[in-house]
Amino acid sequence: MDNSFAEQAGTPSVLTPSRIAIIYVVAGFCWFVVTDELIGRVFTIPIGLLIARGSAFILVTASLLYVLVRRYRNDLLRSNAELQESTARANIYFESAVEGIVSVDENGLIIRANPTTEKLFGYSREELTGKSIEFLIPERFRKIHQKHRAKYFQAPRSRPMGLGLDLVGKRNDGTEFPIEVSLSFVRTDKGRLVIAFITDITERLALEREARRGQTMATLG
Repeated sequence: MDNSFAEQAGTPSVLTPSRIAIIYVVAGFCWFVVTDELIGRVFTIPIGLLIARGSAFILVTASLLYVLVRRYRNDLLRSNAELQESTARANIYFESAVEGIVSVDENGLIIRANPTTEKLFGYSREELTGKSIEFLIPERFRKIHQKHRAKYFQAPRSRPMGLGLDLVGKRNDGTEFPIEVSLSFVRTDKGRLVIAFITDITERLALEREARRGQTMATLG
């Protein structure tokens, strides 16, 4: 995940509210000193009165500006702190999840994979990053998977993948194993991403077969 927001949140703003207000007051006062003399000559209004009115106007607006900028800065810092906390929680879940998590872009390229994905498929995340998601399934299923992926991006939504189908993953050593995949869709500044949650269901299927065998034996008995 991108940590640029966290870095920005931890860096104090160069233009603080007080500095902005001071710059505003000084610039406004200089402007009034120069322009009020011209206005005073044209309209024969005492220059002192114009400067006093102008200074009062600047002080009031500068005070309002200070309050608004300070509130905006506090809200920004609070938002950045919340974003940091949310990002930290997401990273913890991503790194410690018991299921494999893979983020994929619209071109089907793997953006990121978590440690469980590395264990499931036998690849490091460096080896997986930039590879097509079809890299993780047997070659005989890759063309049909590409069609399903393109169709999914036409109407993306969170849902299980391959309903009614037996999904298969392929490890680094060439062995295949049954998997269950759930898809989630997100929009980011870098484009649309699909998050795939992958579960190895080898043990579950073995237990289901054993249960069915037991039921069959009981029926025959």
